[in-house]
Amino acid sequence: MCLVFSLCSNSRTDSGQRSDSATAEVTAKSPLVTPDLTFFELQGPVKKVTVNKNTYEFDNNGNLTKVNGKSPSSLYSRDEKRRIVSENADGMEYVYFWDSKRPTGYTVPMIGDITFTYDERGFRTAEKSEQQVEGCDECRDVYVTYTYGNTDAYGNWLSRSNNIGEKTVRKIEYYAVSGAAANDNSVDKDLTITKSGVGPFAIGAKFPAAGPVPGSKLTIKRTSRTEIGEGEEYTVVIDQVMFDNETVMELVKDYDKNTINEIKILSTRVKTAEGIGVGSTIETFFNTYSSADLGFTYISGLLMMMCDEYESCQFLLSELDFKYDLTNGKYYQSDYITLKPSDFKPGAKIVAIRRF
Repeated sequence: MCLVFSLCSNSRTDSGQRSDSATAEVTAKSPLVTPDLTFFELQGPVKKVTVNKNTYEFDNNGNLTKVNGKSPSSLYSRDEKRRIVSENADGMEYVYFWDSKRPTGYTVPMIGDITFTYDERGFRTAEKSEQQVEGCDECRDVYVTYTYGNTDAYGNWLSRSNNIGEKTVRKIEYYAVSGAAANDNSVDKDLTITKSGVGPFAIGAKFPAAGPVPGSKLTIKRTSRTEIGEGEEYTVVIDQVMFDNETVMELVKDYDKNTINEIKILSTRVKTAEGIGVGSTIETFFNTYSSADLGFTYISGLLMMMCDEYESCQFLLSELDFKYDLTNGKYYQSDYITLKPSDFKPGAKIVAIRRF
């Protein structure tokens, strides 16, 4: 029996639905939102997403068209608003309930109602059941919480972990957008990765105020989120840096010093002077920097590239592009394991960049 929520994610499809009437314009400035995308906790011109071993495909209006290469109609039932309200998986029916924006939970046989909570970004933070199952003492007040890793230029999460030791990695492909497209290769001074930071921001500099950034085209939106570390919850202050209505990076605050502790680059528009950024391939990185290094650290669970030209800068890669099983003990024999480009699938790309 599948006890709760995320424990089922490897065996049943990990969410998906459809809105036949979705006609929103696909642009970089106005991320596309439909019931299908919302059900997957997605937004923007998503073409395909791979979650665990499942692949979901969408048309350019945000409608789910295929699940693992097949029609989704046999898996899902919909209400009059074309929202998925039930899913058949592993011989069990999961009945979903919604508020006006998103799913708020579902009912699963033998356990009952499971409710979802979300943060201000729309990321699911917890799933909880308060039902008692006969003969199963551990099936009461089951509470799964999530913490998130990298996000991309559209604000979609690429990895998350829960408090029962599971990690989910997503690989997302997008349709080309109109307007200021994500494939623009020009480098703006406000969006250039420098030796000490990114654009007008430097590690260790005073944490900026919300609003327009003086002398630049950037605007800061102040946010915060709750994270869990070493068994305790704490609030992290995050500055979302906006450029042309797109979140291009996030600034993380050092509480003790009121300074910038970390810069997380999310957009393909942010690049080094040599043109390397999110979306650049491993091959291009190694061809550009003679000092390029590639490795894995179990401490943070990150696959990364680094180079002498940009110290304290990690060019992060997706676990989905790694050919081997990272749970293999050989990757835990030291804090940092050196890898080779051939350890990754052809065309593997940078998914985010971390300055610290």
